[in-house]
Amino acid sequence: MTFLPIADRELRVAARRRNTFWTRLASAGIGVVIGIWALLMAYVPGFGSQPGQLIFNAVSSLSFVFCLLGGMFKTADALSEEKREGTLGLLFLTDLRGYDVVLGKIVATSLLWFYGLLAVFPILAMSMLLGGVAPGVFWRTMLAQVNLLFVSLAAGLVISAISRNERRAMAGAALFLFLLFNGPGWLGEWHKEWTGAREVAPAFLVINPGHANTLADDGYYIRRPSQYWMALLCSHLFGWSLLGLASALVVRAWQDRATTARAARWEAWRHRWQLGAPAVRAAFRRHWLSINPFLWLATRERWKTLVAYGAILLLLGYIGLEWIFSNRVQRGFLGEYAVIGALFGALFKVWVALEACRRFVEDRRSGALELILCTPLSVDEIIRGQSRALRRQFTGPTVLLLALSGAYLWARLAHTSPRTSEDFWEMVLPHVGWGLVFVADVLALGRLGMWFGLTSRHTYAAAGKAVLWIQVAPWVMFYLGMSVMMGLLFSRMNLGNTTWTPFFAKPWFFIAFWCALSLAFALFFYLWASRKLRREFRARVVAAPAPRLRFRKRAPLPPPLPGPPALP
Repeated sequence: MTFLPIADRELRVAARRRNTFWTRLASAGIGVVIGIWALLMAYVPGFGSQPGQLIFNAVSSLSFVFCLLGGMFKTADALSEEKREGTLGLLFLTDLRGYDVVLGKIVATSLLWFYGLLAVFPILAMSMLLGGVAPGVFWRTMLAQVNLLFVSLAAGLVISAISRNERRAMAGAALFLFLLFNGPGWLGEWHKEWTGAREVAPAFLVINPGHANTLADDGYYIRRPSQYWMALLCSHLFGWSLLGLASALVVRAWQDRATTARAARWEAWRHRWQLGAPAVRAAFRRHWLSINPFLWLATRERWKTLVAYGAILLLLGYIGLEWIFSNRVQRGFLGEYAVIGALFGALFKVWVALEACRRFVEDRRSGALELILCTPLSVDEIIRGQSRALRRQFTGPTVLLLALSGAYLWARLAHTSPRTSEDFWEMVLPHVGWGLVFVADVLALGRLGMWFGLTSRHTYAAAGKAVLWIQVAPWVMFYLGMSVMMGLLFSRMNLGNTTWTPFFAKPWFFIAFWCALSLAFALFFYLWASRKLRREFRARVVAAPAPRLRFRKRAPLPPPLPGPPALP
């Protein structure tokens, strides 16, 4: 028998996919663009004179995030998808073991991600030739990031082995990775406060796979080289233990067990809490079915809006505790709260993209969307129903977040009391621009997520595409544009023209330029997705679209064969 036959088969399939080559090309292209940007910025005053260091810091930070997200996007649904399709149990009818399936899945899913990381290595190696980065730092960083990718993929497989639903698998993988990266640090900080030590004990951080990436720098490695190798070894062994746990779980977790009385009561309680009491469900159904049947289908789960409000309340609770236990300097500064609010707003927009595409992905996969199109319900009614469901879910939390932004602006104005009108507008314009862009991004992500939900197989792939075009692309264009403008400014200053102050050197122009780019991207993709939804909805719902008809000139038919002679 072939050693690891699942790995052999999955590698052959993955090697023939177009995404494997496109991901490698895209990773190398992004690294080249960042390298060119770093070379240009190295000669701008204020950015330093080490282009190698700029390239290494920028590219290694992106590759770190790339490796971290591998478990959530590649392996969190690897085994759970096999469970939903009913193919995982067929594998165990043969003489395959749990480790055959798990190692096969991690090899197949890591190929795409490893190729993308491998394509970045030559860009990072150029930093050594340009100066500012030692060879030891380069090799230690690469080793730590490969290990980070391995641990992230292994963590995703463990969550996938005990999950069946795609959404829960992704949420569980994200929560597990978050606790893995922050939990040991929190315990170490608590231990440091309890014992009065100067720094966190290294024993608390060795299990964190990202800690070795921090220790790879010469500033840490020269003083304590053993901590780097210990952190790398312990996190790597932890990754293998996760693979062993996934191998043991996948053999038992794929089987459907008989429902016990306790499980039935729990399921009934969950169903009642999720959809409401029978009388409430009947009234809800009568009301919304008369308006839009698809809207009723998309808004039956009433807990979605409650979870959004609950997340905002948790944010307020964290800020309140931080406000109470902080000193007056931190209380007056208020900068940390702006960063927390911006990060929460970005995560909120990712949540909107996930919810916008999830309904279409799941219904298209199960065939329910194709059955809905067989009813008198039109495409416009389906789109309006999904759009209205998103508005019912996210309008209240969006308004609440805008109100919190206004409260933060009021507190900042009350504390700093700007002296001139210019100072006043420098404080007000960022909040106004953020509010406009936030509303526009939420609307665009909702419509673009619906379109990508029709064209993607997985929810995370559809949401990732929407977030890439709405949230990431404007920032890339902003940095490229500002780099060109600042290069022009400093080139004129180097020529001796110190009295020339262009309009793009003003602080308000940075805000206006970013807002204009973000609003332009949001408007364009909102209109583009709306047009695609109306024109190609039915064609995208079917699993295999019909081939394009080509009209060709028919060849003349051959003459008929002579028949038997006629009877006299």
